[in-house]
Amino acid sequence: MEAEGAFDPESTGDARRRIERAIVQRQGQGRFRAELLENYGGRYPITGCDLSEALEAAHIVPYNGEQTKHPVNGLPLRADIHTLFDLHLLSIHPESRKVVIAPKLRGSCYAGLEGKVLERPRQGPEPGRTALAAHHRLLMARSGY
Repeated sequence: MEAEGAFDPESTGDARRRIERAIVQRQGQGRFRAELLENYGGRYPITGCDLSEALEAAHIVPYNGEQTKHPVNGLPLRADIHTLFDLHLLSIHPESRKVVIAPKLRGSCYAGLEGKVLERPRQGPEPGRTALAAHHRLLMARSGY
């Protein structure tokens, strides 16, 4: 197999560093992440997960400079949920504050999240309805609702 180039033991360390760097970059959003975690008492506002190492600062409307690092444009999300949120496979209804999932997630391990209500922050501003509505519209459009 080595002759075919299928596995190169010399390159495995480099790939790991890139993965670690990506995790650090996402977790290390500095003040934005710290503020969101503080606002929500260090908990994921959908299931209550309280392991800060698994929580990331998600932008509701994608990051586009410092103006988008406002707490009304953010949620502390578990890392896997953050990915689904960024892919518009999971969203929050702006009025009911309930989790909405794309049809692709029905029947998956994420199906149980549908309909869960987003907890309100313990302090600080709530997620902006305008930002949630923009995110929710994209899920609806991409899912063919």
